[in-house]
Amino acid sequence: MVTILQEIINVFKKKGNAWLDYNEIYELMNKSLFGPNKYGVRGHKNIVYRIILGNPLFDVDPNFKPKKFKLKQQVFAEKDTSEVETVYSTSETKVFANDDIFEEVQFTEEPDFEKEIKENYKFIFGPDAKYYDVKSKIGNRICDGIVFNPKNKKVYILEVELFIHDLYGHIVPQIIDFFNGMKDEKTKRALKYNIEWEKGDELSIIKTIDEENYDIVVVIDRITFKIEEVQNNISELIKNFVKNKDINIIFREFNVFVDKNQNKIFRIK
Repeated sequence: MVTILQEIINVFKKKGNAWLDYNEIYELMNKSLFGPNKYGVRGHKNIVYRIILGNPLFDVDPNFKPKKFKLKQQVFAEKDTSEVETVYSTSETKVFANDDIFEEVQFTEEPDFEKEIKENYKFIFGPDAKYYDVKSKIGNRICDGIVFNPKNKKVYILEVELFIHDLYGHIVPQIIDFFNGMKDEKTKRALKYNIEWEKGDELSIIKTIDEENYDIVVVIDRITFKIEEVQNNISELIKNFVKNKDINIIFREFNVFVDKNQNKIFRIK
């Protein structure tokens, strides 16, 4: 049986290992390999992108938008790649617990991933945390939610991301806009008074926003970059307009695993 990965390799073989983006790869594939997907073609294309992005079988040219890929030369030169999935480590993580096998859920659309975070946010932010499912405009961007921890009197601006989104073209600009937006008095007033905070939280949250005692938390399904390096790069980009040096950028990896009975376990890094 030909897998999606094998079909992608076949596409490059037929095209002489030309540079292709994920849209071009998908158009050349056998579409019958894809199962039902509520997002249709868009979901199928995201599956292709997930498979090739960060995969050791492929080279990437990031100078294109979207990125372009081709097979590594040693893979392209192999006459028989039918066993490529056993030769190269490309499978997703599995967890064995209580005599069951839990397979990692592969999110191809952000709303599905965000739903899991909403339902399980206490694993990420702690048992005392409260999740406010609000889409508030901060600067020129909309945050995915706000979390308040009454124990440490901290507000967390939440950004939910998939690793397939470009780090410096998509994720980092949002973080910078959040920093910039939180310096704007109009934005701060809207956060303080236009959101229905729980009565016991309201005064503490208003004080926290006034004192700029907040962190920006990016929850992502896979971290493929060096966190400290990215944090330093962001700090360099925003140092000209951010006065509060105590504001932190936190990256958390959140993984969901399911067994055959749809029981779930989670891993947070």
